[in-house]
Amino acid sequence: MLAVLVYLYLSLQCPAVHAQDQSRPGLLLMYHTGYENEQVFMRAAFNLLATFGVEITPVNLEEQAPGEASLREAVEHAQYMVCLQDRQGTASLPDRWARVIRTSSAAVYFMGDDPGAVVSGLPFTAVKVLPSATKLVIRGENYPLDVALDVREIQVQVRRSGTLQARHVTDPLPVQVWSEVSNGSRTSPFVVSTRSAAGRVVFACGRYVAFGELSYAIADSLFEFFCVKVQPRQDAYIRIEDVHPMRDPEEIRKITAFLSGEQIPFLIGVIPIYQSGGEQVKLTDRPELVRALQEAQEKGATLILHGCTHQYYDTETGEGYEFWDSVNKGPIPDEEQYVQDKLQRGLHILLENKLYPAAFEPPHYAMTRHGYEVAAKYFSTVVGNLQLTDTSFITMEPPYPIHHSFQGGMTFYPENGGYVYDEQAMVVPEMLANMKKVQIVRRSQTGAFFHSYLPLADLQRLVKGMQAMKLTFFNLRNVENTVTTPWGTITTREGQLHADLQTLQADTLPAPAAPSRAQKLSNFVAWGVVSVVTTVIAVFLVQVRLLRRRRRSRLFEERPEGGESQ
Repeated sequence: MLAVLVYLYLSLQCPAVHAQDQSRPGLLLMYHTGYENEQVFMRAAFNLLATFGVEITPVNLEEQAPGEASLREAVEHAQYMVCLQDRQGTASLPDRWARVIRTSSAAVYFMGDDPGAVVSGLPFTAVKVLPSATKLVIRGENYPLDVALDVREIQVQVRRSGTLQARHVTDPLPVQVWSEVSNGSRTSPFVVSTRSAAGRVVFACGRYVAFGELSYAIADSLFEFFCVKVQPRQDAYIRIEDVHPMRDPEEIRKITAFLSGEQIPFLIGVIPIYQSGGEQVKLTDRPELVRALQEAQEKGATLILHGCTHQYYDTETGEGYEFWDSVNKGPIPDEEQYVQDKLQRGLHILLENKLYPAAFEPPHYAMTRHGYEVAAKYFSTVVGNLQLTDTSFITMEPPYPIHHSFQGGMTFYPENGGYVYDEQAMVVPEMLANMKKVQIVRRSQTGAFFHSYLPLADLQRLVKGMQAMKLTFFNLRNVENTVTTPWGTITTREGQLHADLQTLQADTLPAPAAPSRAQKLSNFVAWGVVSVVTTVIAVFLVQVRLLRRRRRSRLFEERPEGGESQ
């Protein structure tokens, strides 16, 4: 009987997919014109949605019209529509797009806007505001919000019954409440869904949030919006980070022995060249470390190319960026050639040492969209988070793997658990708490990283905590990954790693590209700015010191004769 009820509910809630569009049904992602954060919101939503196999067409509501030639087909054949509230929550949906939504049969998700202002006959509205929400409730679990937020108070206009996990109404229209928010004195549904009187599926949430607990609640609701049924599970990975030629091979061996002994697959982010000032050491120059990495690879570790030098300007490897100009806050000059040269050089060093990476990780997760597009020519997969804009360093920590990403279509396996950054007692509990938040999403993935120079006991405490949470340790080799190089390909699938490569010699290593005029000019300007600022600060400090001396001299001269006053 229960199975029959579930089937009937899903048949009401889930839109049919037309036969000709089953592979990639169309979705209109509508967002408002605004400053950079609107692009951040749109790109974050794009990634969460793309994972469900839809063909997404972003629509700027103020700047684009439904009748434009570039949009006409997407509008006509859209099976899903998602409307993002503007960041301030004040912009209205333009009439021309409201008409498109109103006359379409596509399933629609209002993320922050009042659905009742567009679709008539709904059993809920979102006009009022619930101030300073501090708690999310989902599937009977309470999650404190990191930041108190104002959200639209969704008011269900018909009688409700049942528990939060399966709250619904049968008279006159079904309403499902998927999560709630509370400010301590009032509680409101946060995500709801129904089928309108006209027969279409409508979802709504009280606010669109790109980060944090509420964004996870939205991500979880997408499984219902797209009618994807999964068994609850949380995958997890551990990544050993920043392994460059100056690391101790014995530390790698101890970590390998521990994790392989626990039958835990793990990742190693390898930096092939260590550079600091004029010093440069290649992995080839450290045969004992190479052997330690080969041993780890043989025992199931999956290697990742973590940049080539993990530095830019004159910073030390492991500290600086590599594919992002953090001084000028923008892309590297001559970006395409620069990224291509760096990736080929890093790959060559690994391959000549029989080390076979299955994925890529930009240092500090910093890379422009075009940089990702260049990297996609070599790697199908990135392990790490996603930089969302090309004008500032803002990254996204999604709660599940991202497929068909806005960033060059690459697949991303995110790191949202944090990392062991020192030996403080609270670090590991904080990381485990981060992983617990990700469980808001019914089918999720978390990741964390650890530096090999830290005490092994810290890694052991982290692993013990993850095992107590019953997490499923993720093996990157179990999924399809492809690395394409000028010397052949590396693939993984069903737990196996296969390298189809020609033999490489160290003397065939491609020489690094000479800095272009644009790079030289960028470096000159950046260091010029640093020099000027340093000089100004130095002059200011000298002036302060001179003024203090003069003040002391005047005070001495003004004292009465005979020494100190009585």
